[in-house]
Amino acid sequence: EVIQGPSENISESPIPSHVAANETNIAYSNEVIEVDTSIMPDEYRGLKVGKALKLIGDKKSLYIKLMSLFTKNYSNVSDELLKALKDEDAMTAGRIVHTIKGSASNLGAEDLRKCAFELEDSIINNSEALQGHLSDFCARLDETLVVMDDFLEKFKHFAA
Repeated sequence: EVIQGPSENISESPIPSHVAANETNIAYSNEVIEVDTSIMPDEYRGLKVGKALKLIGDKKSLYIKLMSLFTKNYSNVSDELLKALKDEDAMTAGRIVHTIKGSASNLGAEDLRKCAFELEDSIINNSEALQGHLSDFCARLDETLVVMDDFLEKFKHFAA
C-alpha cells in the first residue's frame, strides 16, 4: 500500500484547491511512501491514531468501527449544518458541531476538532467570524472524511 507524502507544491495536491489553499492543511504530492498495513500507524495523514487508540484501550477493531460510523453519519452533515444556520437555529447548529468536535477528538482528528471548537464558539457568541469558521470547518470536515475513507480502506482488516 502507498500514500502520498507532503509537498511544497500545492498545485499537485489531490486535495481540492479550496482545502489546499488553507495554510493549516498538509498538501500531498505524487511522492510515494510505503505504508505497512500489517500494523496500525501512530499517525496517518494528520490523524492521531495512537492517541485515539489509547482512549479506547488499544482496541483497533473498535477504532475502525467508530471511524466507519463517523464517515457514514457525517458525510452529509455540512448540508444539515448550513440549513440550521440559514434557519437561524443556533441550538441545532451548535449541537451538530459539538457532536462532531467530540467524535473528532475521540478519533484523533485534531485539526477537525480545532475547527469545530472555533465554529462552535462562533455560533454560541454569534461572532462576526462565523462565516470564516464555517468555511474552514466544512473544508476540514471534507478533507478528514477523505482521509478516513482512505484509512478505512487500507486498515479494514483490523475490523475483524
